[in-house]
Amino acid sequence: ATGATGATGATGETGAAGINGTNGTNGLDGATGATGATGATGLTGATGATGATGAAGTNAGVGGFTHYLGEAFDGGIIFYLYKGSDGLEHGLIVALTESEAAWQTSPSLVNADRQEDGAYNTALMTDSPAATYIASLGTGWYIPSVNELVLLRNSSYTTNKGLRAGGNTQLFMDPTFSYYWSSTEFDSGSASAFDYANGGTWFEGKTQPELVRGIKAF
Repeated sequence: ATGATGATGATGETGAAGINGTNGTNGLDGATGATGATGATGLTGATGATGATGAAGTNAGVGGFTHYLGEAFDGGIIFYLYKGSDGLEHGLIVALTESEAAWQTSPSLVNADRQEDGAYNTALMTDSPAATYIASLGTGWYIPSVNELVLLRNSSYTTNKGLRAGGNTQLFMDPTFSYYWSSTEFDSGSASAFDYANGGTWFEGKTQPELVRGIKAF
C-alpha cells in the first residue's frame, strides 16, 4: 500500500521571465469632448492715420458753384445762378443777339399765361414770328416770361459787360423799340411787353413788332 504523502518541500527560485507577447489591437477612439469656453477678446489695435482728402467734385456742397454772372457759356451770357432742389448749380443764359418780331400774326388765345416759365409759354405759341425766330437759335432757347425778364434786367451790369467783352449785342441798345416781348400772354389779342428801360410791363397788341431776346436754362 502507498504510504502517506510526505510534507511539501520549500518553494524553488522563480524562473526567468518569458518573451513579451504580441501587442493587442488598439481600442476604438473615444467620443470628442465638449468645446471649451471662448477665450477673451484681444485688445483693439490703434486706428491708422487718416488718408489725404480727395479733390472736391463739381457742385460739391453749398457754395460749390463753378460759374459766374457775366460768363460766356453755352452760346450766351449767364445772367442768373441758383442752387436747385437737387443740390446742384443751375442758371439762365441770355442769347448773344436779338431781333424784332410780332408775338402772333393772327391773334388767338393759346393759354401761354405763366409768369415764371417762359419755356412752357413758348412751346404753346402758334403763328408766331417771335417763336419762329427763337427756334432758329437752336435747341433749348425760348422767349423769357415776365419774371425772367425782370431777372435779366436786374443783372444788366454783369450781363452787358459780358456781351460787350465778346463783341455781342448789348441789351436794349436799339432806340427805335421800347419793349421786349415776353412769352406771357394777357388775352387773345395782347401779351405782356416788358419795358427794359423802366422795368415795367405793358399789354401790347400781339401783331406789334417788338424786340425778342432768347434765353436758355442749364
